[in-house]
Amino acid sequence: MKNLNIILYIFLLNTILNSCENLLEVDFPNNQLTSAVVYNSDETAQAALLNIYGNLRDNGLFSGQMKGGTIVLGLYADELNNVSTDFDLQQINSLTHNSRNTSFSYLWSKSYEQLYMINFFIENIQLSQTISIKNKEQFLGEAYTLRALIYLNLNQLFNEIPYVKSSDYKINKLIKKNNQSQINDFIESDLKLGESYFDKLPVSKDKSRINRYSNYMVFSKYYLLNKQWDKALLYSNKIINSGDFKLNLNLDSEFNVASSSCIWSLDASTINGNTFIAQVFIPSSYPSTTVILNNEFVNEFENNDFRKLKWMNTVTNGTIIQYYPYKYKQRSTSTNRIESLIIFRLSEVFLIRSEAYFNLNRTEESLNDLNSIRTRAGLVSIKNDEDIYSSILKERKFELFAEFGNRLLDLKRTDKLGLLQNIKSNYKKHHVFFPIPENEILLNPNLNPQNDGY
Repeated sequence: MKNLNIILYIFLLNTILNSCENLLEVDFPNNQLTSAVVYNSDETAQAALLNIYGNLRDNGLFSGQMKGGTIVLGLYADELNNVSTDFDLQQINSLTHNSRNTSFSYLWSKSYEQLYMINFFIENIQLSQTISIKNKEQFLGEAYTLRALIYLNLNQLFNEIPYVKSSDYKINKLIKKNNQSQINDFIESDLKLGESYFDKLPVSKDKSRINRYSNYMVFSKYYLLNKQWDKALLYSNKIINSGDFKLNLNLDSEFNVASSSCIWSLDASTINGNTFIAQVFIPSSYPSTTVILNNEFVNEFENNDFRKLKWMNTVTNGTIIQYYPYKYKQRSTSTNRIESLIIFRLSEVFLIRSEAYFNLNRTEESLNDLNSIRTRAGLVSIKNDEDIYSSILKERKFELFAEFGNRLLDLKRTDKLGLLQNIKSNYKKHHVFFPIPENEILLNPNLNPQNDGY
């Protein structure tokens, strides 16, 4: 009976999602039936949550697909070059895009589809009388943290957006954008709700799902982006001082399933599978037909940097060399699972803490964290009389390249996006934000005004 309920749930949910053309406009008429089946047991409710994780892995901002966040944001910044025939990605790479670009529409629509799923999940978990208290707290901690994470990224990319908290289409179809202050309050509130649930529970060892430390990580990133250094330090310390994670000194295995530095990852869609992103990055032969690393970006690495040696690879015709990201090394998705798509890693936490220490005038502690990352990469330590802040930003650039747009968000938050004009002649100041997709504004005029420049 348990398996039958799970199978029925998946069938019903797929039916609903396949009928969804736009989250903010379309009703989901089978909600009552789905709720009755899914939210009457711990097992089927967990299946609903795992389906959300699967959607995150396969679609939108955190997927490893060609139109996923890592590729689109890397092309927008200075990390990647498009060598595919995809016109929309070429527009993004050259900054000649407009509000009709389907890659932006994809990221927007998939994110709001995921937010619908999360909101629907939260509402029904709260209403359920049959799910155990312990699992309710675990599920809600995960869901609130996921909601905050998606909105944090959408806000960074699209500027002011609707912070939808309901699955009621009557509310959502003509919803207005929230202002920045409201969005910040909502993100922080969701994260605190998530934290309050996790505080009641033992720490889950399952890194394929959001747990207490993943929640702390989103807090850390939020406070980093908002320059709240004392709070960024507080939450990064909670992760590092837990002792549950260690810097992985073997860079070849940094993105393996069993990596000691992994905080949160998304597992492959099959028991034996690896990641889709490796298929996107690793060419089967010369030339690559997807994306490659920008040569100027590659040349900025120190030659003896282990990350250049271990996390990049080349394909050549004997004359022309193309560099591509090689963090993920398992191109086949049918072999035994070795790698998973890692969203949060310990090295990023060290770099957040280093930056927080620096901005709190705790220079020695900042250097200790910074140099722990440099030493691991085989590089000499930065000294007190050097430009520490620039060194921190460089280490973020080299450590976190081709990972979910970290580079683009760093350029934005440090007011250095203008550096793109050195390699992108079409750069304009309004490129600080993506356009709100035109098709979304046509469906809901309350999404006006459009972002400046579009």
